[in-house]
This record gives sequence, structure tokens and C-alpha cells, in this order.
Amino acid sequence: MDWADQAARILLGARSFLIMSHIFPDGDSIGSLLALGLALARRSKEVMLVCPDDIPEAYAFLPGIDGILTLGDAKERLAAGNKVDLVITLDSSDLERLGKGADLIPGNACIVNIDHHVTNKNFGTYNFIKVDAAAVGEQIYALLLALGVDIDRDIAMCLLTALITDTGSFRYSNTTAETFGIAAKLVEKGAEPAVIAEHVFETKPFSSLKLLGRVLDNLELSPDGRVAWVSLPQRLLDEFHVDEAQTEGFVNYARMVAGVEVAVLFREEPDFKVRVGLRSRDRVDVSRLAERFGGGGHAKAAGCTIDGDLEYARRLVLNAVHEELRNEPGNETDGTHSEGHV
Repeated sequence: MDWADQAARILLGARSFLIMSHIFPDGDSIGSLLALGLALARRSKEVMLVCPDDIPEAYAFLPGIDGILTLGDAKERLAAGNKVDLVITLDSSDLERLGKGADLIPGNACIVNIDHHVTNKNFGTYNFIKVDAAAVGEQIYALLLALGVDIDRDIAMCLLTALITDTGSFRYSNTTAETFGIAAKLVEKGAEPAVIAEHVFETKPFSSLKLLGRVLDNLELSPDGRVAWVSLPQRLLDEFHVDEAQTEGFVNYARMVAGVEVAVLFREEPDFKVRVGLRSRDRVDVSRLAERFGGGGHAKAAGCTIDGDLEYARRLVLNAVHEELRNEPGNETDGTHSEGHV
């Protein structure tokens, strides 16, 4: 039995759902969350959609976005006796990726884990992990077909947003013929790529662009030219009144430098932690690097969090990057892992 048919049978056997995206939500996690929620609601299911972090303003245009609950709202509903037959986690390689959302999961819950990260820990009761999917949005599309859901414009907009964001507008190596085929069908259903691009890529707050300029002024390059990194101290976020969501994509500028194999973003957080974003071209599997520090992701895009200050995080991670580069023949990938966001 195909995985989507198996998953559909499980979902059709439940009445009420708690569906969660991950911390630091991106277009794939939010688009997939909304698409699945809209589809199940149209099958007369009771659905609670939860995002454990603030949703970036760039995704405010998506249909159904106002229906996503905060952690506080979800806790109140559960405390009031709202029943949950099935918990569905999306785009999350482990329970830690859910942040405080993991606290909402009842101890005896049946968990359906739908993900495309090679580092997934298979924490669910049912694990549907498809590492060759360009985005979880691809998996949700297949699942909706198996459920017999009529994909309308609203669902199509959410799913196309998932695909566009996790493939870098179809530029990343995780993009396949199947990805283009699904995208074409979503456009036929009414999804508008130009509208998605306008909101997600072509509209930025003035303050975030000013911050980007300051960050790029401090772009650093290793002596051999193979590693580039940028640092984002908390004081800069405070100075420019920019939240973390608006810094998504900053690491890609470091990756653009000619000759660079690995790019790193070090983003300081208020609680003496540093969020690290890793990007690779071809030779280094950065998911393996991230796993060394308790993180995960894809071969070409991964992340982790380091306890400590910026200087400590830079020294620790950059040493590990250079070690991987020295051993790069053993790090060649077979092309089955996707790029995507983490």
C-alpha cells in the first residue's frame, strides 16, 4: 500500500485532530499546516492548528491563516475538554522541533509524523518520512489526493507556497520533475505564483533591509575561501527592531560567494543561545554537522542551537566545518537528500 493511502486510512478513522508546525515556521510548514487543516475541515473533521512561534508577516496573505492557534489558545481549548483523536506533526525531525508545542501532546497520543528530513528521529506512532520530497507540501498534496479532497484555490495557494519556499523558487537541487508537475496542477486549481512571490520574496520591511546591509558589512571569509559566515548579535535585532523571522535568507548571501562550499549564519538569542543556520553547495552534508550539535535538517540546509555566546558558537561550529571539509571525500552525498528550509 502506498504511504499516502495508508496515512489517509489512519486520518479517516479519526474525528478530531491537533496539527502542529515547527518553531521558526517557514513557508513549507505553514503552507502544509493550512492546506491539511482546510482539507480536513471540509471532511467535517474537528481541527486545531497550532504554530509554536509567531508566524512571519510574509505569510499573512495565506487563506485560513487566522485559524492557526497560539500555544495559549490551544492550551485553553484542551483544558476545556476539546478531544484529540490524532496528533499530526509536520516538517519536524524530532519533538524538540515543536518547541513548547510538544507539551500539548497527551501522553497516550497517537502521533502521525509527516516529514522529509533525512535526520528525522521516527518519533511518531506512524512515521511517513519521504526524504526525496522537495517539501512537506508535496507529501500533503499526495495525502489530499488519497483522501479524495477536491483541491480548491485556497488549498492550492497554501501548497504552492510550501513548494516555492522550500525549493527556493524551484532553484534548489531538491526540485524534481514531480515538483514541477504538482506546481502546474496547483496553478490549474487557481494558485497564483506572482501573488506568492510578491508577499514572500518581494516585500520586505525597510528595517530588515537596513539590517541586512549592516550584516553584510561584516561578512567573513576563511583564508581558503571555502567557508563564509555572517553574525547577527541580539543588539542589532534590537537596534533595527527586527524579529528573527525577517532574517530568514540572510545565510544565503554568504553562500553566494564564489568558491564557498559552506555558509553559516550565527544568530544570537536572548537566553544565552546562538541559533546556527548552515548551507552547503555540494560536498559537505551539513545535516551531519547539525546533528553533532543536537540539530538536523537536509544535506544542503540544516540548523542547530548552541548554548553559549557568539564567539564560542563561531569557534565551535567553524572548527567542525573545517574538519568536515578536510574529510570531504567521505561526505559526498548520493543526491537523495533535499535542500529545503529548516
